[in-house]
This record gives sequence, C-alpha cells and structure tokens, in this order.
Amino acid sequence: MKCLKPFLILIMCSTSIFAQQGSPLEGKDEILDNYKRYASDTIERIYQNAMIKELSYVNGREYKQYHYTHGSNPYLKSKNGVGIVYINGVSFEEKVLRYDIYQDRLVLIPLELNLTGNFIELEKSKIDSFDITIDNELFRLVNIRIADDIVQEFKSGYYEIPYSGKYRLLIKHGVALRKREGCDIYLYNKVFYLYKEGGYHQIKFKRAFLALFARSKKQLKKKCRSIGIPYKKMSVEQKVELIKYAESL
Repeated sequence: MKCLKPFLILIMCSTSIFAQQGSPLEGKDEILDNYKRYASDTIERIYQNAMIKELSYVNGREYKQYHYTHGSNPYLKSKNGVGIVYINGVSFEEKVLRYDIYQDRLVLIPLELNLTGNFIELEKSKIDSFDITIDNELFRLVNIRIADDIVQEFKSGYYEIPYSGKYRLLIKHGVALRKREGCDIYLYNKVFYLYKEGGYHQIKFKRAFLALFARSKKQLKKKCRSIGIPYKKMSVEQKVELIKYAESL
C-alpha cells in the first residue's frame, strides 16, 4: 500500500495541472470533465484492487482461545511474533502472528482491521509457508501436505526445514498437554524427521537414525562419537553436520 500512494497523488495532481493550463481546444471544459472522471475511476479501481490483494490473506474463521489467559499456553515460544505469510505465491508482510503448536494452527491478530481482542485462524489449505520472528529468533515453516491414504507416522502440517540437500531435516514443533493441580500445562517439545528416498522417518533416537544407513552404520557411529555430545542432546547444527556426513558416504 505504501508504494501506491505516490502513484495516486500523481494522478490527482495531473488533473489539477491540466485544469490550470490554458487550452486552445474547443470544448476544453468537456475534455477536462471527462479526464477528471477517468482519473477518479482509475484511482478508485487501483485502490480497490490493492485493498483486495492486501486483505485477501484474511481467510478462515474466528480463533477462540481454549487455554487459560494466565499460565502456560500452546503457542510457539509462548508469544506472538511478526512475520510473512505466503499464500498462492503471494507474500503478505509485517503481520502479527501466533502459531498454535498444539493444534498446528496459524493465527492472525488483525491489527489493521481494528478488531481488538479478535483472532483469525488462517485457512491452512491456502497457506504455502510462513516466517515468524519471536524474540529475534526466525522460524521458517512450510506447509507439507501428505495424501490421506498414506499411512505413516508423519502427518501433514507446518514443519521447519533447517536443511535440504540429498536428504532433508525437518522439525515439528509441538507441546504435550499435562495436568498440574487441575490446570492445563503445555510442555514444549520438538520432533526431528529425516526425508530420505521418498519417505519421512522420525529420528528421535540414534538407533532410528542409524537404521536408515545400514551400510554406513559403523562410520556414522564414529562420527557421532567425534561430535562429543549424546545424540539426543545434539543441536540442530550438529544434526545437520551428521546428515551431511551421511550424504558423503
């Protein structure tokens, strides 16, 4: 919308300049009236098209908070963030977002619509991906769709993809719901998957990872020891290092 304003101002100014200039043509008043109508129609059409694009991302239904206002919540990093939503190849920037990682829903806080206290659950089927920055940490999540007839532990939803090469590392952010003194408690967890040879495999434990590389298991065990940290405690960067080594074998 910011880049639209100078263009609209230029059209409006041109009508004023045209009106001030003398014209030797007969019927100049009629020409000026026609030009003003054309300019007015053009401005309205451009504005309406821009607004349709600007608000086309607002699709979905009202999101109702199902957790207690005070206490733990099911959101990524337990906070709102600011980010970009990509829908059908179009980006919508600087949106206030909330990612519900318990129900895997992307929630919009529509500040530009002046709907105080209202939240919109964006329709997942229309979202390609989204970026969200929370406390200066950037998360880039892709909407991965799996056919309903494929039975496997990997489900459709939003996944972070920190590495994509011959193999692909994916992270599913989530929370486990627990009860404590009668209150719901959301405990954060994340699950790692490896995309290899057309399938998604959970690699929570080292043995699950090694099982995917039967021929190079010995070398990968040695590589794990060289990293110097138990597999379950490895950082994302260290897991990427391990995967890259597996690709080289």
